[in-house]
Amino acid sequence: MVAYVEPCLSHESPLLRSRSLYLVSKYSTLTFKNPDFIPNCIKKVCACIVDQYLPVKIQASICINCLLSQKQAVDMLRPELNTILEKYVEIM
Repeated sequence: MVAYVEPCLSHESPLLRSRSLYLVSKYSTLTFKNPDFIPNCIKKVCACIVDQYLPVKIQASICINCLLSQKQAVDMLRPELNTILEKYVEIM
């Protein structure tokens, strides 16, 4: 995940960004050995939620919901809550 999925969160291709967000969502409940993985993912997921492509925004929204199972993620997402909620409403 760290070697292949995390770098694709900021890839130039919207398809790769969307699919990597999907994978992060599916495996978000795991405990990762690398302590920097979740903070790095959260930064990249927050960047994806303001992406110009709708599928990337939708996957980022789902991913944020799934990442909330991590205590570390909750603390990191608090400052971004305003932007996240605005994008949720925009997507709906």
